[in-house]
Amino acid sequence: MKVYKLYRFVGDTITYQLYGGWEPAPIVLKRGSGSCSEYSFSFLALLRKAGIPARYVGTISRRGDDIGFDDVFHRWVEVYFPGFGWAPVDPDAGDSKKIDDQIFFYGGTKRRYLITTRHVGPSPYLKWEYNSVMYWKTEGRAKVYEDRVAEWYLPSKNK
Repeated sequence: MKVYKLYRFVGDTITYQLYGGWEPAPIVLKRGSGSCSEYSFSFLALLRKAGIPARYVGTISRRGDDIGFDDVFHRWVEVYFPGFGWAPVDPDAGDSKKIDDQIFFYGGTKRRYLITTRHVGPSPYLKWEYNSVMYWKTEGRAKVYEDRVAEWYLPSKNK
């Protein structure tokens, strides 16, 4: 019940707005808006403060007709329920006006995600980016173009 109350608190406090940043929970909750990452990190902070085991999940998503490309990505939280195990809870769905969405995403996800990251704490791999970190080393002058997208292809049915 405590998990659900925190889920509703986050949904009632934050309105979705894609910032592309990862502000700490107190800033996001005070501001009252954030991306799915900020919903997730705020929800995680509240769960952990309450002593409830939870972890971060990072995914790439099938979006519309272009099923092999994502440049936005998606985040949610998994909560550990004793006797049951880990269950997905997507806190940015908690602000939906539709009660069906609020209930569905408290324990469910749509079948459009490929999980790339599951972690209980800070990740040396994520750094401050969503799903990747890039390093490069050059000798002399160089122009570097950095682009973070996910592309994937479904296996051919003929193979």
